[in-house]
Amino acid sequence: MAKAVARRTVLALALAGWAASGLPSSGFAATAESTPAESAAAPVTVKVGGYEFPPYVTESGGGVTQALLDLLNAEQSDFRFELVRTSPSGATRTWSGAAST
Repeated sequence: MAKAVARRTVLALALAGWAASGLPSSGFAATAESTPAESAAAPVTVKVGGYEFPPYVTESGGGVTQALLDLLNAEQSDFRFELVRTSPSGATRTWSGAAST
């Protein structure tokens, strides 16, 4: 029988492999049709809510989610992904439309 592997190990290995091979083209980057003015614009900030839920978001604010956001930020310059700490109940309120931004 195969030995069980922790989810954290699988995710860490997947992110390491993804980073080593480079991110696939996702359509986020500016296209050839973009004008120089569009390309020179400041990146759009995208706030990604996360609460402590290892290995995705750890108590220190790191984790798989932050590693993914760092990879996305390094790979393109049109968007800046920022992890914003929240609580589980805050995330539920946000998704249900009860919280205002």
